[in-house]
This record gives sequence, structure tokens and C-alpha cells, in this order.
Amino acid sequence: MAAIFGRAYLKTATPDKAVHGFESCGLWPFNDNIFGDEDFAAAAVTEEPEPEPCLLSIQTNDEPTSCRES
Repeated sequence: MAAIFGRAYLKTATPDKAVHGFESCGLWPFNDNIFGDEDFAAAAVTEEPEPEPCLLSIQTNDEPTSCRES
């Protein structure tokens, strides 16, 4: 399997394809406007609200932690 993959990779992996890959995602030349907010909409469903700090942590001046971690 490795021999077959190696031959195919050497035929298809060209510098032109690498350059085009960097251009199409906006890395080189840098283009910070290549993706809009709608392109990241799917990531919004993974956002979770911040847990409320544990009162015990606040009273003892420790770093606030989630009460569920205790």
C-alpha cells in the first residue's frame, strides 16, 4: 500500500498545487477577508455559556472555578 501511495503522491504533489492551496485559503498572499461570518456559522452551535463561578472559590480569593468541577 505504501508503494502505491508513494507513486501517486509523487505524481500529484506539485509545487503549483501547494501554492494554490495557500492562495485559496487566504494565507499567501494574506487576505483576511476571504471568509465571512457566514462561513463560521456552523461553529456557533458548539459555543456553551460560561459556567458560573463557585461561591466557595470567590470567598477564599482563589481562582473562580465551576462548581461542577468540585
